[in-house]
Amino acid sequence: AKTESIQAVLEAVDLKQGGVKGVVVTGCMAQRYAEELGKELPEIDAVIGFEKYSEIPQQIEQIITKSGFSMPAVNVGGTDVPFRPEWERYRITQKHSAFLRVAEGCDHKCKFC
Repeated sequence: AKTESIQAVLEAVDLKQGGVKGVVVTGCMAQRYAEELGKELPEIDAVIGFEKYSEIPQQIEQIITKSGFSMPAVNVGGTDVPFRPEWERYRITQKHSAFLRVAEGCDHKCKFC
């Protein structure tokens, strides 16, 4: 899973050549390997763990500002709203597969997370 996740991050980084302004890594891998991701993949613009999800808008604003664009008004509401449905995600994988976001709604205490 780690190798596939890193490959997905690298694919997202490649999108920066096509106009994507930044890459933010969140979730289980970001939480567990934050320091390594920051050191080994300087192309990543932000690594945000679970406890810092509320800071995602500020991180995105910084990324956009650094890229030379102005940041539009951000109105995201509270941090206790449910995550968006899977079908609304922008996918960088093939249409017949997708990464499962284990931490969203999972009540099991696995060693993986």
